[in-house]
Amino acid sequence: MELQILIIGYVAAFCSTFGLFPLALRVWRTGEVSQLPVGMVTVMFTGAVLWLVYGIFRADQVIIGANTISLLFIGYVGAIKIRSILKR
Repeated sequence: MELQILIIGYVAAFCSTFGLFPLALRVWRTGEVSQLPVGMVTVMFTGAVLWLVYGIFRADQVIIGANTISLLFIGYVGAIKIRSILKR
């Protein structure tokens, strides 16, 4: 049963983390972020930071790894969004 729970955790982490990859890839290719609300990016970033802190407190490598990668994707998209706002 423990292995099944671990597999569920890994699959969930993969889906939620790499679900952001197409968005980050699109932003990287096009540089287009005008359709992304600042609030959405902020909430996603905050959520990933909090999940990372939670994972650290729980010493859960799956949560830590997944949210570290998520923060890279969200951080990149957020940085491009902020840069586009400052250019206006």
